[in-house]
Amino acid sequence: MSREKTACFSGHRPERFPDYKPHEFDALLKLLSLRINEAIDEGYTHFICGMAPGWDTIAGEAVLTVRRDRNLRIALELAIPFKGHMDRLKLDNEGKARYNRLLRFADKTTILCPSFHKAAFTDRDIYMVDNSSYLIYYWDGGPGGTSRAVKYAGEQGLRMNNLY
Repeated sequence: MSREKTACFSGHRPERFPDYKPHEFDALLKLLSLRINEAIDEGYTHFICGMAPGWDTIAGEAVLTVRRDRNLRIALELAIPFKGHMDRLKLDNEGKARYNRLLRFADKTTILCPSFHKAAFTDRDIYMVDNSSYLIYYWDGGPGGTSRAVKYAGEQGLRMNNLY
C-alpha cells in the first residue's frame, strides 16, 4: 500500500446526519460514489474506512459497490480502533449486519489497540491520515472526532474534500 494511492474517510455518526429527504440522501451517496470513482481514475487503489456507524460505514459500502460495479482491483482496509469495537457499539441488527458485511469483504483489517481506551478513536484517525494522501469526509463544521481528524489531515497536507 502506497500513501500516495490511498484515500481515507471521516464523518459523522448517524445522529449527526440531518433529516434528509430520500432524494437528498441519494444525491449525497451519488456524490460520494463520484468522488471515489474520480480518486480511482486518478490512481487511488486503496481506501481506509474507520468503521464507525454513519459516514464511515456508508463510505466503506460505497467502495465495495464501486469495486463490484467497475470490476476493479481496489482494496478496502478497515481501521478498527480497538479489539472488541463492534461489541461496544450500540448497533441494531441491521447495523451489526452492515459491520459484519464490511469485515467479510474487506481486503485488510487493522486493529489499532488491543483494548478500549479513550484515545483509541484518535489513534485510529491518526493511522488513517498518516497512511493516506486524500481525505473524503462529511463534516458540518461542529466539534467532535471528525473535526479533529480534519484538522490533523490539514496539518499533514492531505488533499481534502468535504461532501457536507
